[in-house]
Amino acid sequence: MKATLNSVNSLKVIQTISNIMKIVTKIISICSIIGAIGCAIGIASYGLFDQISIGGITIHNIVQAEAGESVGTVYTSMIVALILCIGAILTANRANKYFTKELEAGTPFTMELSNDLFQTGIFVSITSLITMVVANVAYCISNIYFADVAEMHIDAYGISFGMGIIFILISLFCKQGAEFKSEK
Repeated sequence: MKATLNSVNSLKVIQTISNIMKIVTKIISICSIIGAIGCAIGIASYGLFDQISIGGITIHNIVQAEAGESVGTVYTSMIVALILCIGAILTANRANKYFTKELEAGTPFTMELSNDLFQTGIFVSITSLITMVVANVAYCISNIYFADVAEMHIDAYGISFGMGIIFILISLFCKQGAEFKSEK
């Protein structure tokens, strides 16, 4: 009886964590969409930097004087941030789909969900690697186009790669739990 009670409490904890993660991934997705839209607007308005002037001062002049950064650095930052936001949207939405399915099932200990979590881990890991490569290529191309781009270190997105690996490892535990559950 005590083992059953502990199992129920453990499952409640797992469900609570899944519910929190579902909310967190939704927040990440929404914030990333807002960030991507902001970056896209900034990129689209780049041509206006020298076109709009107030009292003979252009946006280009304001950016250089107030931000202390070149227009090339600001523009490149927006391009790189747009790419990173798109990667975050993809990974957060995929993880959110898993947590939604898991909450509907009421347990992560099914073969279908353990396989889905494994595939989610692979998706998150590969997407984060591709996103980092594309962002670095965009930086290099911008660095050729603009002569005054500041150095950027685009490696913080490795966190998502690690999260993908964690999903893969957890899926193995879920698979073991599903096999154990089916033997009973």
